Amino acid sequence: MIVFYKFLFPLLLLSSNLIDNDKKELVLELNINNKNITLNNSYENININIFKINKLKFYISNLKFYLKGKEVLEYHKKHILIDIENENSLKILIPNKLRFDEITFNLGVDEETNKSGAKGGDLDPINGMYWTWNSGYIISNLKFYLKDKEVLEYHKKHILIDIENENSLKILIPNKLRFDEITFNLGVDEETNKSGAKGGDLDPINGMYWTWNSGYINFKAEGVYKGSNDFSYHIGGFMKPYDTIQLIKMNFHSLNENKIVLNFDEFFNKIDFSLSEILSPGENAVKLSTLLANSIN
Repeated sequence: MIVFYKFLFPLLLLSSNLIDNDKKELVLELNINNKNITLNNSYENININIFKINKLKFYISNLKFYLKGKEVLEYHKKHILIDIENENSLKILIPNKLRFDEITFNLGVDEETNKSGAKGGDLDPINGMYWTWNSGYIISNLKFYLKDKEVLEYHKKHILIDIENENSLKILIPNKLRFDEITFNLGVDEETNKSGAKGGDLDPINGMYWTWNSGYINFKAEGVYKGSNDFSYHIGGFMKPYDTIQLIKMNFHSLNENKIVLNFDEFFNKIDFSLSEILSPGENAVKLSTLLANSIN
């Protein structure tokens, strides 16, 4: 699912003595109220909500440049992670002689890339923009009792039972063990589920691990509002009917105006902070992606 938020990014094309003479920088400025966004700074929207942003990341993909309706450059890097805390991510090198009056890009990651699993570079899960949750397993916490007294807790916490694997139907216990009762959980505890995929009987290769909601987070904004209330908007997903990838088209009134403005104001003015968390695909994520797209376009 791909989500759009309203951002004000003047993208300035600057020449620099520190870069190749054949290249120039397309610099993204992320703004609110015509000023650069500063993390943990206080902002006020039209509903008199005071809020602070402490994290802002998003993907753009398939960046293309046009002149008089004709494509003149498709950027060589398909996916670009924009992170307000990483200054280098706000700079895109393009040919120095490139002339254009329009650009297009997607806000988010396409379905094909999502389905192919985690990648490296800007798409590396280490960047915190990849979902791998919603998991569940097996039998666990097997214990043996004699006359209501626990006599053995099985050394292996989780056991995969598979009728097609005869060995999984056998559990080795001490030869002299005496018991008249056993207990176990059918399934895996919350702590283990939340900690993600494991090895052994918990290895996803066994087909007992859900990853249906895996995929990239296209846009992530976190912060606080009204003093100490947290908000977290992780917008992503790629499967219909909750596909949120959005195509952005931006026109330039002057060929010499090397600036792109992506305005966050409208997004944060119209967002309902009472819905303070969106952490999975769904109708609300689609609405926010549309709001973001409309704000930028």
